[in-house]
Amino acid sequence: INDSTNITAKAMGANGAGGRIIAWADQNAAVFGQFDVTPGTNLGAGGFVEVSSGDHLTFGGNASTGIDERAAFAAGLSEAEEAAGNAVRAPYRAFIDELLGKDGVLLAPVVHDAAFRLDAGRDIFDGFRHDAMRLLCVCGMSGLPQVVFPAGTVDGAPYGLSMIGPRGSDLSLVRLAARLFGTLARPTPKIVALTPA
Repeated sequence: INDSTNITAKAMGANGAGGRIIAWADQNAAVFGQFDVTPGTNLGAGGFVEVSSGDHLTFGGNASTGIDERAAFAAGLSEAEEAAGNAVRAPYRAFIDELLGKDGVLLAPVVHDAAFRLDAGRDIFDGFRHDAMRLLCVCGMSGLPQVVFPAGTVDGAPYGLSMIGPRGSDLSLVRLAARLFGTLARPTPKIVALTPA
């Protein structure tokens, strides 16, 4: 695959996930092409690119999954656009700061549900990602420290807990998580598995 080759499985609209591209050779492969599995501009996960061979592989190409594009989009925001975003974020930050005070800790699941199976469809992945962002964005929106640690299983799938602390509580939050994690790392009959109701 030469350097003038462009292979795309990108989303074709504002919403949608990138597709899958697999380039395989039984023996030797020299791959210098461009692979594009970017998601939609508004919603969707980046796709999957695999380049492999049975014997020897030379790779000098590029795979675009959407991360670079989203970072470039954020870097290109004007001061007015950034100010408008911060104006939306400011009341949220104030609410979380008031909720936690100077010594509070918010204990919450890392995401809304147990992990999905590896062979789940793209629609399951996209839906999970969309719902998970509601919990995953709390610290990014508020600028507060967060510690995440494993806590057990739900129907055989792992789940984690998250502790969010007030501004400046980074070290004390880590110490608290270490104390709790020591307990959760040795499951007892009460903390082995949870089954959703």
